[in-house]
Amino acid sequence: MEFHPYALIFPPLSPDELQELADDIKKNGQRESIKILDGKIIDGRHRFQACGLVKVKPFFEELAEDTDPLAYVVSANLKRRHLNTGQRAILAAQVANMQPGQRRFSAAGIPAADQNSSEKPPVSQPEAAKMFGTSRSAVQDVNKLKATGDPKLIEDVQEGRKTLNQAAQIAEERKHWCGRCKRIGKQAVGCAQCAENERKAAAGPQKEKSQAEKVRDNGKKGGRPSANGQAQFRIEDFTAALGKVVRMLDVLAREHGLVNRNGSIAETPAHLGIRRTLDEAEKATKDWYKRLKKESKK
Repeated sequence: MEFHPYALIFPPLSPDELQELADDIKKNGQRESIKILDGKIIDGRHRFQACGLVKVKPFFEELAEDTDPLAYVVSANLKRRHLNTGQRAILAAQVANMQPGQRRFSAAGIPAADQNSSEKPPVSQPEAAKMFGTSRSAVQDVNKLKATGDPKLIEDVQEGRKTLNQAAQIAEERKHWCGRCKRIGKQAVGCAQCAENERKAAAGPQKEKSQAEKVRDNGKKGGRPSANGQAQFRIEDFTAALGKVVRMLDVLAREHGLVNRNGSIAETPAHLGIRRTLDEAEKATKDWYKRLKKESKK
Protein backbone atom coordinates (compact mmCIF):
# COMPACT_ATOMS: atom_id res chain seq x y z
CA MET A 1 0.00 0.00 0.00
CA GLU A 2 1.21 3.51 -0.86
CA PHE A 3 2.21 5.97 1.85
CA HIS A 4 0.70 9.45 1.92
CA PRO A 5 3.45 12.05 1.20
CA TYR A 6 2.89 13.73 4.58
CA ALA A 7 3.46 10.39 6.30
CA LEU A 8 7.09 10.62 5.15
CA ILE A 9 7.84 13.96 6.81
CA PHE A 10 9.06 12.37 10.03
CA PRO A 11 12.26 10.33 9.76
CA PRO A 12 11.92 6.53 9.61
CA LEU A 13 12.74 4.16 12.43
CA SER A 14 16.13 2.51 12.36
CA PRO A 15 16.22 -1.19 11.34
CA ASP A 16 16.71 -2.20 15.00
CA GLU A 17 13.79 -0.03 16.15
CA LEU A 18 11.55 -1.44 13.40
CA GLN A 19 12.49 -4.99 14.35
CA GLU A 20 11.75 -4.22 18.01
CA LEU A 21 8.30 -2.95 17.02
CA ALA A 22 7.72 -6.05 14.88
CA ASP A 23 8.65 -8.35 17.78
CA ASP A 24 6.24 -6.49 20.06
CA ILE A 25 3.41 -6.80 17.53
CA LYS A 26 4.12 -10.51 17.16
CA LYS A 27 3.97 -10.96 20.93
CA ASN A 28 1.18 -8.54 21.89
CA GLY A 29 -0.61 -7.88 18.62
CA GLN A 30 -1.18 -4.60 16.78
CA ARG A 31 -2.53 -2.23 19.42
CA GLU A 32 -3.28 0.81 17.28
CA SER A 33 -4.93 0.97 13.87
CA ILE A 34 -3.15 2.16 10.74
CA LYS A 35 -4.80 5.35 9.52
CA ILE A 36 -5.85 5.70 5.87
CA LEU A 37 -6.66 8.91 3.98
CA ASP A 38 -7.44 9.06 0.26
CA GLY A 39 -6.50 5.40 -0.05
CA LYS A 40 -2.99 5.95 1.37
CA ILE A 41 -1.40 5.33 4.75
CA ILE A 42 -1.29 8.69 6.51
CA ASP A 43 -0.17 7.37 9.91
CA GLY A 44 1.24 4.01 10.98
CA ARG A 45 3.68 3.23 8.18
CA HIS A 46 6.02 1.60 10.67
CA ARG A 47 3.22 -0.54 12.08
CA PHE A 48 2.39 -1.58 8.52
CA GLN A 49 6.02 -2.50 7.81
CA ALA A 50 6.40 -4.29 11.15
CA CYS A 51 3.29 -6.39 10.52
CA GLY A 52 4.79 -7.43 7.20
CA LEU A 53 8.02 -8.51 8.88
CA VAL A 54 6.26 -10.91 11.30
CA LYS A 55 3.42 -11.96 8.95
CA VAL A 56 0.66 -10.36 11.03
CA LYS A 57 -2.41 -9.11 9.15
CA PRO A 58 -2.73 -5.38 9.91
CA PHE A 59 -5.99 -3.58 10.54
CA PHE A 60 -6.82 -0.11 9.26
CA GLU A 61 -9.03 2.87 10.01
CA GLU A 62 -10.30 5.30 7.37
CA LEU A 63 -10.13 8.97 8.37
CA ALA A 64 -12.79 11.49 7.42
CA GLU A 65 -12.35 13.06 3.98
CA ASP A 66 -12.11 16.57 5.41
CA THR A 67 -9.14 15.64 7.65
CA ASP A 68 -6.21 18.05 7.28
CA PRO A 69 -3.40 15.55 6.48
CA LEU A 70 -0.48 17.74 7.52
CA ALA A 71 -2.04 18.84 10.80
CA TYR A 72 -3.01 15.24 11.58
CA VAL A 73 0.47 13.83 10.93
CA VAL A 74 2.19 16.54 12.98
CA SER A 75 -0.22 16.19 15.89
CA ALA A 76 -0.01 12.38 15.96
CA ASN A 77 3.78 12.15 15.70
CA LEU A 78 4.82 15.01 17.99
CA LYS A 79 3.00 13.22 20.82
CA ARG A 80 4.94 10.01 20.28
CA ARG A 81 8.40 11.29 19.49
CA HIS A 82 10.70 12.98 21.96
CA LEU A 83 12.22 15.61 19.67
CA ASN A 84 14.49 18.44 20.76
CA THR A 85 14.32 22.00 19.44
CA GLY A 86 16.73 21.39 16.57
CA GLN A 87 14.94 18.26 15.37
CA ARG A 88 11.58 20.04 15.41
CA ALA A 89 13.10 23.01 13.57
CA ILE A 90 14.43 20.71 10.81
CA LEU A 91 10.94 19.27 10.30
CA ALA A 92 9.41 22.75 10.32
CA ALA A 93 11.94 23.97 7.73
CA GLN A 94 11.14 20.96 5.57
CA VAL A 95 7.42 21.70 5.66
CA ALA A 96 7.95 25.44 5.11
CA ASN A 97 10.09 24.73 2.03
CA MET A 98 7.38 22.63 0.39
CA GLN A 99 5.78 24.03 -2.73
CA PRO A 100 2.27 23.50 -4.08
CA GLY A 101 2.03 20.14 -5.83
CA GLN A 102 4.92 18.46 -4.02
CA ARG A 103 4.01 14.90 -3.17
CA ARG A 104 7.14 12.88 -2.62
CA PHE A 105 10.19 13.19 -0.40
CA SER A 106 13.66 11.79 -0.96
CA ALA A 107 15.59 10.02 1.77
CA ALA A 108 17.25 13.35 2.57
CA GLY A 109 13.87 14.97 3.17
CA ILE A 110 13.94 17.07 0.00
CA PRO A 111 10.50 17.17 -1.69
CA ALA A 112 10.11 16.44 -5.38
CA ALA A 113 7.46 18.22 -7.44
CA ASP A 114 4.36 16.65 -8.95
CA GLN A 115 2.38 19.24 -10.88
CA ASN A 116 -0.75 17.05 -11.08
CA SER A 117 -1.37 17.27 -7.35
CA SER A 118 -3.89 19.61 -5.72
CA GLU A 119 -2.13 20.11 -2.39
CA LYS A 120 -2.69 23.21 -0.27
CA PRO A 121 -0.46 26.30 -0.73
CA PRO A 122 2.95 26.17 0.97
CA VAL A 123 3.19 26.73 4.70
CA SER A 124 5.00 29.90 5.81
CA GLN A 125 7.97 29.73 8.18
CA PRO A 126 6.04 31.24 11.13
CA GLU A 127 3.17 28.79 10.54
CA ALA A 128 5.51 25.81 10.31
CA ALA A 129 7.41 26.93 13.42
CA LYS A 130 4.18 27.21 15.41
CA MET A 131 2.99 23.84 14.12
CA PHE A 132 6.14 22.08 15.36
CA GLY A 133 6.48 24.04 18.59
CA THR A 134 9.65 25.90 17.66
CA SER A 135 10.63 29.43 16.60
CA ARG A 136 10.99 31.05 13.21
CA SER A 137 14.60 31.94 14.00
CA ALA A 138 15.32 28.24 14.59
CA VAL A 139 13.79 27.43 11.19
CA GLN A 140 15.98 30.10 9.60
CA ASP A 141 19.05 28.62 11.32
CA VAL A 142 18.23 25.27 9.72
CA ASN A 143 18.04 26.91 6.29
CA LYS A 144 21.44 28.49 6.93
CA LEU A 145 22.84 25.04 7.72
CA LYS A 146 21.44 23.72 4.44
CA ALA A 147 23.01 26.65 2.58
CA THR A 148 26.48 25.59 3.76
CA GLY A 149 26.26 22.51 1.57
CA ASP A 150 27.41 20.33 4.48
CA PRO A 151 24.69 17.68 5.01
CA LYS A 152 26.56 16.24 7.99
CA LEU A 153 25.64 19.28 10.10
CA ILE A 154 21.94 18.62 9.50
CA GLU A 155 22.47 14.93 10.13
CA ASP A 156 24.22 15.61 13.44
CA VAL A 157 21.25 17.69 14.62
CA GLN A 158 18.76 15.08 13.39
CA GLU A 159 20.59 12.31 15.22
CA GLY A 160 20.97 14.38 18.38
CA ARG A 161 24.77 14.47 18.25
CA LYS A 162 24.74 18.27 18.16
CA THR A 163 22.26 20.93 19.17
CA LEU A 164 21.05 23.39 16.57
CA ASN A 165 23.05 26.18 18.23
CA GLN A 166 26.24 24.12 18.13
CA ALA A 167 25.74 23.29 14.45
CA ALA A 168 24.94 26.93 13.63
CA GLN A 169 28.15 28.04 15.34
CA ILE A 170 30.19 25.53 13.33
CA ALA A 171 28.49 26.70 10.13
CA GLU A 172 29.43 30.29 10.97
CA GLU A 173 33.07 29.27 11.47
CA ARG A 174 33.10 27.36 8.18
CA LYS A 175 31.23 29.82 5.99
CA HIS A 176 34.42 30.98 4.26
CA TRP A 177 35.88 27.49 3.83
CA CYS A 178 36.47 26.30 0.30
CA GLY A 179 34.41 23.45 -1.15
CA ARG A 180 37.14 20.84 -0.60
CA CYS A 181 37.57 21.65 3.09
CA LYS A 182 33.80 21.57 3.59
CA ARG A 183 33.61 18.13 2.00
CA ILE A 184 36.28 16.63 4.26
CA GLY A 185 34.93 18.48 7.31
CA LYS A 186 38.37 19.87 8.19
CA GLN A 187 40.23 22.97 7.11
CA ALA A 188 43.54 22.11 5.50
CA VAL A 189 46.54 23.83 7.05
CA GLY A 190 47.43 26.90 5.00
CA CYS A 191 44.58 26.41 2.52
CA ALA A 192 45.05 29.22 -0.01
CA GLN A 193 41.45 29.19 -1.23
CA CYS A 194 40.03 29.48 2.29
CA ALA A 195 42.41 32.36 2.99
CA GLU A 196 41.32 34.08 -0.22
CA ASN A 197 37.63 33.63 0.68
CA GLU A 198 38.25 35.17 4.11
CA ARG A 199 40.18 38.06 2.56
CA LYS A 200 37.33 38.83 0.15
CA ALA A 201 34.77 38.64 2.95
CA ALA A 202 36.81 41.02 5.10
CA ALA A 203 37.19 43.46 2.19
CA GLY A 204 33.44 43.57 1.67
CA PRO A 205 31.55 43.75 -1.64
CA GLN A 206 33.66 45.08 -4.49
CA LYS A 207 32.48 48.02 -6.61
CA GLU A 208 31.91 47.19 -10.26
CA LYS A 209 34.78 48.52 -12.37
CA SER A 210 34.07 51.13 -15.00
CA GLN A 211 34.81 50.39 -18.64
CA ALA A 212 37.83 52.70 -18.53
CA GLU A 213 39.21 50.82 -15.53
CA LYS A 214 38.72 47.48 -17.29
CA VAL A 215 40.54 48.77 -20.38
CA ARG A 216 43.36 50.12 -18.22
CA ASP A 217 43.70 46.78 -16.39
CA ASN A 218 43.76 44.91 -19.69
CA GLY A 219 46.49 47.24 -20.81
CA LYS A 220 48.53 46.35 -17.75
CA LYS A 221 48.25 42.66 -18.60
CA GLY A 222 49.47 43.22 -22.16
CA GLY A 223 51.84 46.14 -22.62
CA ARG A 224 52.31 49.56 -21.13
CA PRO A 225 49.11 51.63 -20.85
CA SER A 226 49.17 54.90 -22.73
CA ALA A 227 48.75 58.29 -21.10
CA ASN A 228 44.96 58.24 -21.52
CA GLY A 229 44.65 54.83 -19.87
CA GLN A 230 43.97 52.93 -23.12
CA ALA A 231 45.83 49.70 -23.76
CA GLN A 232 48.74 50.11 -26.17
CA PHE A 233 48.89 47.84 -29.20
CA ARG A 234 51.92 45.56 -29.22
CA ILE A 235 52.73 43.70 -32.43
CA GLU A 236 54.37 40.98 -30.32
CA ASP A 237 51.05 40.23 -28.62
CA PHE A 238 49.26 40.08 -31.96
CA THR A 239 51.83 37.71 -33.43
CA ALA A 240 51.69 35.50 -30.36
CA ALA A 241 47.88 35.33 -30.61
CA LEU A 242 48.10 34.24 -34.25
CA GLY A 243 50.64 31.62 -33.25
CA LYS A 244 48.18 30.19 -30.74
CA VAL A 245 45.52 29.94 -33.46
CA VAL A 246 47.94 28.09 -35.74
CA ARG A 247 48.85 25.64 -32.96
CA MET A 248 45.17 25.03 -32.24
CA LEU A 249 44.63 24.21 -35.92
CA ASP A 250 47.41 21.64 -35.71
CA VAL A 251 45.86 20.12 -32.57
CA LEU A 252 42.48 19.94 -34.28
CA ALA A 253 44.02 18.24 -37.32
CA ARG A 254 45.74 15.63 -35.14
CA GLU A 255 42.52 14.94 -33.22
CA HIS A 256 40.82 14.11 -36.53
CA GLY A 257 43.64 11.87 -37.75
CA LEU A 258 45.01 14.25 -40.36
CA VAL A 259 48.60 13.08 -39.82
CA ASN A 260 51.19 11.74 -42.23
CA ARG A 261 53.13 8.53 -41.59
CA ASN A 262 56.12 10.52 -40.38
CA GLY A 263 53.96 12.28 -37.77
CA SER A 264 53.66 15.62 -39.57
CA ILE A 265 50.34 17.34 -40.19
CA ALA A 266 48.62 16.30 -43.43
CA GLU A 267 47.83 19.76 -44.73
CA THR A 268 44.48 19.58 -46.45
CA PRO A 269 43.34 22.38 -48.79
CA ALA A 270 41.16 23.80 -46.00
CA HIS A 271 44.04 23.68 -43.50
CA LEU A 272 46.42 25.34 -45.97
CA GLY A 273 43.82 27.98 -46.79
CA ILE A 274 43.39 28.98 -43.15
CA ARG A 275 47.15 29.05 -42.59
CA ARG A 276 47.60 31.23 -45.68
CA THR A 277 44.89 33.64 -44.48
CA LEU A 278 46.53 33.93 -41.06
CA ASP A 279 49.94 34.55 -42.63
CA GLU A 280 48.47 37.27 -44.84
CA ALA A 281 46.72 38.85 -41.83
CA GLU A 282 49.98 38.88 -39.88
CA LYS A 283 51.93 40.42 -42.77
CA ALA A 284 49.28 43.05 -43.48
CA THR A 285 49.05 44.00 -39.79
CA LYS A 286 52.82 44.34 -39.46
CA ASP A 287 53.00 46.53 -42.58
CA TRP A 288 50.12 48.69 -41.33
CA TYR A 289 51.74 48.99 -37.90
CA LYS A 290 55.02 50.10 -39.44
CA ARG A 291 53.28 52.81 -41.48
CA LEU A 292 51.50 54.05 -38.36
CA LYS A 293 54.76 54.35 -36.44
CA LYS A 294 56.40 56.22 -39.30
CA GLU A 295 53.51 58.65 -39.57
CA SER A 296 53.47 59.26 -35.80
CA LYS A 297 57.14 60.34 -35.93
CA LYS A 298 56.53 63.00 -38.56
